Amino acid sequence: MPQILKFFYLLSFSSSFFVFQLSCSSHNAFSENQLEKESSPYLLQHAKNPVHWQPWKKDAYQEFNHEKKLVIVSIGYSSCHWCHVMEEETFEDARVADFMNKNFINIKVDREENPEVDNIYMTATQMMTGRGGWPLNVICLPDGRPVYGGTYHTKEQWMEILKKVNEIYSTDESKLMTIARDVANGIQEINTFEVPQKTSLLKPEIFENEMQLWGKQWDETYGGEKQNQKFITPVKYNYIQQFKTLKKDTAIQKYFEHSLNTIAQSGVYDPIDGGFFRYATDSFWEVPHFEKMLYDNAQIIGMYANAFKQSKNPVYKDRVYQSFAFLQQRMANENGGYYSAIDADNSAGEGRFYLFTKETLQQIAEEDLEIFLKSFQINLEKPLDNHFYNLRARKIDTDFLKENNSSKKEFEKNTIYGGAGLKK
Repeated sequence: MPQILKFFYLLSFSSSFFVFQLSCSSHNAFSENQLEKESSPYLLQHAKNPVHWQPWKKDAYQEFNHEKKLVIVSIGYSSCHWCHVMEEETFEDARVADFMNKNFINIKVDREENPEVDNIYMTATQMMTGRGGWPLNVICLPDGRPVYGGTYHTKEQWMEILKKVNEIYSTDESKLMTIARDVANGIQEINTFEVPQKTSLLKPEIFENEMQLWGKQWDETYGGEKQNQKFITPVKYNYIQQFKTLKKDTAIQKYFEHSLNTIAQSGVYDPIDGGFFRYATDSFWEVPHFEKMLYDNAQIIGMYANAFKQSKNPVYKDRVYQSFAFLQQRMANENGGYYSAIDADNSAGEGRFYLFTKETLQQIAEEDLEIFLKSFQINLEKPLDNHFYNLRARKIDTDFLKENNSSKKEFEKNTIYGGAGLKK
């Protein structure tokens, strides 16, 4: 018999999901929001919601949910833009809160405090929908097995989903039981690996065939993959770099370098403070979602460092130094650690830390407005939200410097272009 290795994430799947024990000896524990004494910034952001949120405490409750209500597990983190939006639109609404409080047990989870909970329900949601993200909103049976998973919803969408799932639970519970069983079995299946008694070398064709399939999704015009929103995903580029090096494939080499060049000079890079934003909201890498994540930037530094070792492209080297400087100057904590994220929002709205009006650009550039606009790829005829512009740092090559009668040293000295500074 071959040895079977089963990875049940964090629990043996009696189930892969947590069994909720949610009714304390006092039923009144669920008649009010319980987040105000939590330390998590994300949970505290929801402490004043009319929804009766409960914190995630797997072993804190002594009795089962006697009313056998469905359970909502809503997961997010403090710098998540769409988490804020859904809170304001939906979870602060009295009508929504009343329906949730009456028909569900409602649990709020900070994914940075409980990554194991997020991992389980994100995997389940991706199995059910093919996608994931935050806020992650999952509806579960009383034992914790999910029957619905999704991300951001408008208030109307969320109410429609709640009513539909609750109606099915009241009239034909077996349908939800079937969904829960199928998801549970699927989780087990994808985490069950059979290890043969005799191992053999993998054939190169396996990797080559997969690369050909994957290559059909590559955007050879704008870089990255063919998606409406574009993430950088350094692990993918690291794999591509290794593969094209082993195979000496010039087409893959061209795609790899084109993607990294585009990303380095795109809207997802911040030329003022340095570092990279979360993702591009368009397929051209022009307009970012302005949130910054520690783990994204840490991986991107490695990605560009590895690429520079092979190509010696100075832009890659610049992005490594600039991103490292950003982490040290803006995300390092005085106690020795690093903050996990920088919020995309301020009181004026999303991205307002990084967006400029035409008047501000003119004030900054003064008589050098024309070269300034060229340097940051700004088209004054195409503002964001009618009157804002974001900066996209282009490569300052010999032709550009010659055209503008400047040397690179002089250019960086007399402009804010090196921002995030090219401090080395």
